[in-house]
Amino acid sequence: MTGRRLRSYRIGDLNEELGILLLKSLAAVAPIPRQEDFGLDAVATLLRPDQKSRCVYAEKSFYVQFKTESRYPLSYQGHELEWLKNLQLPLFIGQVRRQDSTLRLFPAHGLNEIFILRDFRDFKELIVKLQDQGEAKRLVNQDRCEVFLGEPLLSFNMEQASDRVFTDRAYQILRGYLPLEQQNVNSRCLRFYRHIRWTTNGKVSSEGQLVALRRTFLKNDLYDACESIVPGLEVIKLYAENEDSVLAEKLRTLVNHLREFLTTPEVLGESDSYIQWNDPFYRPYRIS
Repeated sequence: MTGRRLRSYRIGDLNEELGILLLKSLAAVAPIPRQEDFGLDAVATLLRPDQKSRCVYAEKSFYVQFKTESRYPLSYQGHELEWLKNLQLPLFIGQVRRQDSTLRLFPAHGLNEIFILRDFRDFKELIVKLQDQGEAKRLVNQDRCEVFLGEPLLSFNMEQASDRVFTDRAYQILRGYLPLEQQNVNSRCLRFYRHIRWTTNGKVSSEGQLVALRRTFLKNDLYDACESIVPGLEVIKLYAENEDSVLAEKLRTLVNHLREFLTTPEVLGESDSYIQWNDPFYRPYRIS
């Protein structure tokens, strides 16, 4: 309505602007206009500082959803869950505190386990909570799943954002985290991810992995895995055919075995109807 606006909306806008300003000390930030906002506030691209050339270079990109510090968690239901699962870049929740001009970046890494272990039909709502201390954790009941994201990857204020020593260290932290999480985003559809550990403004490391094949959809999962590795197999095949005949023969044996298993028709039910699988190694590459 002309001449007035809800105060809470105004405060939210101010916090988002502050968060963007702080994040710009580390990344190029493209705010998403309100009319184009479908759940994300900004797309950011990490900037690598180069002291010799006195330039900054664009590297990995990521999504950010800014949130005012409050007791209210983030809630995702229905189609929002599929949207969240299918995001193609690493996601951060940026918590903004205006009282001390602080931005805390919480990675959404803790959602990966939910995405590959659970079917969204198993619950109606996903609750995402921020937590400053302790490991990420999850609580699941019949209709609701709660995920605590753990401690933030980065926490910094305006003074630190102006300190080149701190921003150089923050760049190294993001540079360590983003490629690992991007691999998780890419392999999420294969029901595979690697655990990432971090301490706020500290070390990032990869520790262990999780694979979750579905017994009732085993061929679906294996088919997707085969399609994803075809480019790599083509590279190995080219090397093997020219340098290693033993490897070439073993590769052919593996591919033929998977091909035979995956293309065998399956009975769908008592009606004797069948599902016929295509050859996952045939297109767009052919390994023979």
